[in-house]
Amino acid sequence: MRTVCLLCFSLMMATAYAGTPFRPQAHEGRVSQRALDLQVQIQPDRAIPDQFPLETGYRATEMRGQEWQNNQWQEAWRYLYSYNTEDQLVQTMLQLWYQGVWYDYQRYTYSYDDEGNRTQTRVETLEGTEWNNTERYQYSFDANHRWSATLYQVWESNVWVNSWRESYTYDHDGTWIETFVVVWYENTWINYEKYRYTYNDEDQWIETLNQAWLEFDWVNQWQELYHYGDTGLWTETQVLLWEDNQWLNDWRWSYSYDDEGYPDQTIGQDWVDEWVNETRYRYEYDTNSNLNTKLIQTWENNQWENSEQYLYTYEEYTAVPLDPEVFVPEQSRFVAYPNPFNPTTTIEFDLPQAGTVTLQIFDVRGYLVASLIANQFYNAGSYRVRWDGTGDTHRLLPAGVYTARLRTPFTTQTIPLIGMK
Repeated sequence: MRTVCLLCFSLMMATAYAGTPFRPQAHEGRVSQRALDLQVQIQPDRAIPDQFPLETGYRATEMRGQEWQNNQWQEAWRYLYSYNTEDQLVQTMLQLWYQGVWYDYQRYTYSYDDEGNRTQTRVETLEGTEWNNTERYQYSFDANHRWSATLYQVWESNVWVNSWRESYTYDHDGTWIETFVVVWYENTWINYEKYRYTYNDEDQWIETLNQAWLEFDWVNQWQELYHYGDTGLWTETQVLLWEDNQWLNDWRWSYSYDDEGYPDQTIGQDWVDEWVNETRYRYEYDTNSNLNTKLIQTWENNQWENSEQYLYTYEEYTAVPLDPEVFVPEQSRFVAYPNPFNPTTTIEFDLPQAGTVTLQIFDVRGYLVASLIANQFYNAGSYRVRWDGTGDTHRLLPAGVYTARLRTPFTTQTIPLIGMK
């Protein structure tokens, strides 16, 4: 059996792996911000905006990044999103701004299985006039249709080479409790790190513990503690580092919301014997409740200074009838009762013409939290679906306002749902 210095190996790999998707470092204050954040990072596999298509019947067509220079906003980069007839994101184009012109830089192509699960993301970079493979992500699902693994590979010498792999563990209730990470080294998989997730009695996510594999043992690295307000909304994330056998403050995020429950401000603070302002995110929405602008500011000279901003563009979308000869009303029956509910509601809908049906639940931020029907074929008729208030992780969602979206080949409808405790 091959023996390696795992401490040296882990230190060697830390920089490369930390820069890959879903692996920001705790001391950078970026670990769980993505859970509330409505941004898309400029890095592979984050070219997919998690909240799109939105429950409002709109989907993103562009996300543009600007930088604050010389007291004015300067173009920097943009993502352009393309969709297929199933409203699935199939390609993202990343362009960079240079001397007044947008230049193609990278493109991301997405593949899906018959159930609508994304199975692969392939990244290509434009070199001269040719698109060349750069990296890819392959996603696996278990028999219960849960996301079970991610394999990341890079393109070297005209072949795909393993880099790292994540596997996900669920408890008997289907709740996501662990992420286990291994890296590819000298043709074998080696332990790298793992994440353990803890929930309270109300099924709220309250802790993430990160441990690294060092010297043949799991060693604490950092943990995050999540706090909630009386309404069940996430109000704070506290990041702690493991040093000298104790947990020490490192970073915290504080979240505030508008009257409709949408995030309107996030403040990041560093611990330097006291909490010191570092970063602030401010969110603005259009009249259709779509995220319109995200402003990023840094704390300088005892005041907030502009740094970056992200601008979003949307389009309204509707599906096309399978059979134009058959009359289909614009709005068929789509109701839920009881509503408000605690914790179960029944959703009923009419399908005047046979076709594929998708029924999804979104939270107030536009995140998909539950897939009740995933692109399944139904004959014409009336149907009833019972929702027990749990998400795709099979744990009970907190009280709040949700949106049910019904999509068929000839219409898209939404209704609000109010979950109560």
